[in-house]
Amino acid sequence: ADLIREYTDYYLIVKFVRIYPAKGCSEYTGVLLEMRAYLENRVPIQFLLHMEKGMISELEVFKADSSSINNVIDLENVKIEILVDPKWKY
Repeated sequence: ADLIREYTDYYLIVKFVRIYPAKGCSEYTGVLLEMRAYLENRVPIQFLLHMEKGMISELEVFKADSSSINNVIDLENVKIEILVDPKWKY
């Protein structure tokens, strides 16, 4: 896949250069899915999957309090919460 990665101390963004359609989202623009990873005694990490006109366009990763984030995220033994935009017909 063709990807552009952008990493700062505060967020990680993966932009999809090739457009990937998502089933049931032909005209959707916005944040389709949000995942929250709850790490014990630490600030949750948020993952936002962005869509543009029905196509997956970007994955954004950051800490819920906007503090600095490591570019390697260990997701073992975390509690995961996934939120789906109710407008998405999957």
